[in-house]
Amino acid sequence: VDESLAQWWFTTGRKLRIAYTVVDGLFRPHAKPADTPRGEPEEGTRTAMSHKYTMRSIILGVVLVPVRMVLLLSSLVIAFPIFCFLSHFGFDMATELLVRTWSLYALVVCFGIVPRVVNFDLMKHYNKQSFVIVSNHVSCMEILILLFLFYPTFVGKKSLEDTPVVGRVMKSMHCIFVDRLAIKGHQQSTTDAIHKYISAPGKGGPVLLFPEGTTTNGLGLIPFRSGAFCQNVPVLPVAITYPMYRPGVTFDPHWTAIKAVPYAVGLMAQPYTTMRIQILHPESRREGESPRGFADRVRKMMAQSLHERLVAGTFPDKVAVEGAIRRGDIPMKVVNEFALRQWKEM
Repeated sequence: VDESLAQWWFTTGRKLRIAYTVVDGLFRPHAKPADTPRGEPEEGTRTAMSHKYTMRSIILGVVLVPVRMVLLLSSLVIAFPIFCFLSHFGFDMATELLVRTWSLYALVVCFGIVPRVVNFDLMKHYNKQSFVIVSNHVSCMEILILLFLFYPTFVGKKSLEDTPVVGRVMKSMHCIFVDRLAIKGHQQSTTDAIHKYISAPGKGGPVLLFPEGTTTNGLGLIPFRSGAFCQNVPVLPVAITYPMYRPGVTFDPHWTAIKAVPYAVGLMAQPYTTMRIQILHPESRREGESPRGFADRVRKMMAQSLHERLVAGTFPDKVAVEGAIRRGDIPMKVVNEFALRQWKEM
């Protein structure tokens, strides 16, 4: 269950590369200068498609979205009761197999995400050890692929705790819930919760954190919270990008300034979207290095791998921007125009 399933899937995926190439030639939109709007972004904004490619997505979506939505909902109806039964009666290995398999099914079949893992062999040395996984966070789709690859315990936002289905699954996986907007004592309570989980007898599995604390649009890494970097265990950085994304031409896969349902529908309307998961070399805290210094060092390493810049935004900043967009203080036309010059410069 630990790595053989993942290895089999990605070996099979490599054998299908010719088929992906054919599909790519048929469906991937090729940008022309006139198709790509001009503007200037920041990390909380997103980019709209041009009218031409919006119409293309609507036409394809009439077929793809209903089919994929039925497949997603039917799989949930079947898998969730089985998950509840297995987790309730302590069938841990069967529960893990079910969650890993469903995660990959939802990612590839229902959302059309085609993943490619780089440095897959680095997983072998850490599959049974206590370690912390840190990843950049640009979409909810990363959760599915990381569930499949690592089956980790998550550190997630507290609002998910009482969410139907998702909250039940996260509780069964002993996830750690935190209030991202709480300031006083938040950092220490998160650190203590992670340490308690890692130190507990019989645990020893990986813990996953998104140290940015929110999703951004892939233009830069905002400052990392240091809770993941206070533990005396290795940190395994994971860098995730969407190579097929072309501003103004393909649907923006970054989950910023958009509700969950339009986001899911937008992804489903694309024939497919590529995802690149690069597993970086594990890092440990150096002698005399502070948790903040360790976090900054890993952040710089990930930014180099992602070819992104280091930026100074925070989660409260993002909340303020999205609130202004919802209230109409910042028109979406301005947001879309504002969201492109740096993509062109990257």
